[in-house]
Amino acid sequence: MAGLLGRRLRGWLAAQASLRVMSWAAHLRPLRTSFRHKNGGPPRPTLRGWLAAQASLRVMSWAAHYNAEMIKFVMCLTRHPEMMREDFRDYWLNSHGPFFMQNADAMGAKKYVQSHTLQTPLNQGLRESRGMLPEYDGVAEVWFESEEALMAGMSSPEGQKLSAALLEDEGNFIDHSKSSAFIVEEIEL
Repeated sequence: MAGLLGRRLRGWLAAQASLRVMSWAAHLRPLRTSFRHKNGGPPRPTLRGWLAAQASLRVMSWAAHYNAEMIKFVMCLTRHPEMMREDFRDYWLNSHGPFFMQNADAMGAKKYVQSHTLQTPLNQGLRESRGMLPEYDGVAEVWFESEEALMAGMSSPEGQKLSAALLEDEGNFIDHSKSSAFIVEEIEL
């Protein structure tokens, strides 16, 4: 399944790059004629065609380097019991998030997303209609190249120091006993 997703990603990226290059190359239309053979011989590649080919090669090379099989560290968060949801959101967004982002490269993190739970009666309706537990206050998602990259980032001396600092900071706004963390792979349908 991951191979199929990788091919889809590479195809989509190549198509996007070709569209952008073709749009840009349209502005260079007057220059295209200078790339034709002057003595009636076989035509030389046009600038537009050359640019499109170069962009496709670069995108395909980048897409092959990009690991479409990345893993994701997911954390479903419940706020500290003495904290209102607005305070939780503010601390997570304006204190913990920037702290994490300053250190993301050292840990090998490729992407970080915070999803903040909305205050809406829809949450209660969803919970009651399905007999579910109360909603989490938010979800944190951190992408890594692989399990090995995650473990390498966390086990290095710098990674261990950062992990301890992040855990300490999480104690300011997260109730770990009512939160959950796990590793996933995305499968787009």
